[in-house]
Amino acid sequence: GLPLSHSGEEYHRATKGAAYALLAKTHLYRQNWQQCLNAIAEVEKSGYQLLNRFENNFNGIGEKGGEIIFASRHD
Repeated sequence: GLPLSHSGEEYHRATKGAAYALLAKTHLYRQNWQQCLNAIAEVEKSGYQLLNRFENNFNGIGEKGGEIIFASRHD
């Protein structure tokens, strides 16, 4: 029942891709390899992607980039 994305004021809320990412992590730790790969495939369908430059995750350029799966702002 989670949406694929949020924008603006609801940026910090969970999405379907974030739920699948946590599910993939759970399957990874339990060594359920195929279920982990299936959940990762769902994350990839959700529009998440790596940034062109890794450092953009930390310098403010990629603050709301496609690589951020679940984040909360603390001002």
